[in-house]
Amino acid sequence: TGHLVLFRRARIPTPPIGLWSIFLAWVLVTAFWALDLSEALQTAAQGMSLVLLLTLSAFLPTDEEDLNALRVALMVSAAAVGVYALFLVGSGANLPAHGVSQRLALRTEGSNPNILAASLLLPLVVSVERLVIGGTGGLSPRTWRTIGGSAAVLSLAAIIFTGSRGGIIASGVAIVLTLAYCARLPDGKKMVLHTLRGASLALLIALGIFFVASQIMPRTTERILSSEPVQRL
Repeated sequence: TGHLVLFRRARIPTPPIGLWSIFLAWVLVTAFWALDLSEALQTAAQGMSLVLLLTLSAFLPTDEEDLNALRVALMVSAAAVGVYALFLVGSGANLPAHGVSQRLALRTEGSNPNILAASLLLPLVVSVERLVIGGTGGLSPRTWRTIGGSAAVLSLAAIIFTGSRGGIIASGVAIVLTLAYCARLPDGKKMVLHTLRGASLALLIALGIFFVASQIMPRTTERILSSEPVQRL
């Protein structure tokens, strides 16, 4: 809002914004004959804030530099969640029943692990995309791939530790679709195959490290495998 007032330049929102507004209006109307009016209005208020944020974002003109900044913000935020999850495991702290979502949520009662897993899907997709095709705009392609690969691993680890089975399935579908669309780009198939070879090698190395760690630190490995999120999966 401040950007629009200060620079006085905006763009006309696209038709999906109108469709989301119609959908929000219908949700607000149906809330008045819900069995629990207060709960329905509270849920509708959450949707209203998201649609409002989407609408304000649609007014802002964007260029490639803005998209790159958004990509970096998404990847860094997801990596931070993954580092926090690994820190809990490495420090011996007990993961809550619903994984890191309960630790990060403002209200721990009734927290849903699927919500955190769903919020990490977009950062995961962006990270995989940067890992495959690299990028330009302030950073070298190698740097983009390094950031994307690290964020992809950490965000996937965070999704696993939520214990969300739906999140794991959605992550697999999202990764496959991202690779499929990247393969359509010029030299995309070559980049995808190169990424898959590197990922396979990294997976074998990770499995080897885990096997060695299980022999050296059996209690830590047992604690990880017996944790509630892993057992849910």
